[in-house]
Formats: sequence, structure tokens, C-alpha cells
Amino acid sequence: MDSSYSNILKGCQPSKVPPIFNLPTKVHKRTCGDYCYVDNLIDYNHDHVKFSHIYHILYKNIQRQVQTYGAVSAYFSLYDAPFLYKRGVYRTELSKFVGHEYAKLIGREVENGVDFLVVGQFFGL
Repeated sequence: MDSSYSNILKGCQPSKVPPIFNLPTKVHKRTCGDYCYVDNLIDYNHDHVKFSHIYHILYKNIQRQVQTYGAVSAYFSLYDAPFLYKRGVYRTELSKFVGHEYAKLIGREVENGVDFLVVGQFFGL
């Protein structure tokens, strides 16, 4: 793991969802624990963060936002294929829309000429 992404393992982590190969059409139930893993010295009840305001960031400015302020919380469309992806840049062309979700964006990179966002803390992946 690149050290620039090591912060995704700090603090209280996202809900844990087991591997799913036949994803239901609606994903509503999560298995949220009321404890912090990775670092058991963090008090779960005092590690919650609330938004003070919501604003839109242009795609081209996300990397600067991450470098200046840290991870960016994003709301996006969720498709069924991410659960089956092992490597490479995720694409939605052949995927089925499932719903919307939040994720922690931790960077922006390029792989084989394809510009993409690096996501951490998404369904415990």
C-alpha cells in the first residue's frame, strides 16, 4: 500500500459487508459495529464526524482538495460490479445500477492513460 493512502486505516472504519456475488437490487442493511478496529485505543463514541456544510467540487479539483484538506466524502451512483472487481480501473458500462452510496475519496491517479479517483472506506473494502 502506498504510504499516502495509509490514513484510510486510521480511526473508526466503515460498516463491514461480506463478499457478495449475487447482489440484491436494493442494499439497505449494513453490519455496523459500535467499536473501532485497527486502533482499539480510539473511543468509538467520540470519533464521529458531522458535516458543517455540503458543497460541490469539480472533478479536476478533487486531488487539490484531498492534498489540502484530507479525504473527501463523496455521494455517487453505485453499480453491482465493484464487488467483483479485483484490479484495474472500475468501469460501469456493463453494470447494473443498484442505488447511491457515500465513500471516502483519498486521491486521484492515472493508470494506462485513464484518469480515476482512489476510493477508501467503501463497504469495508
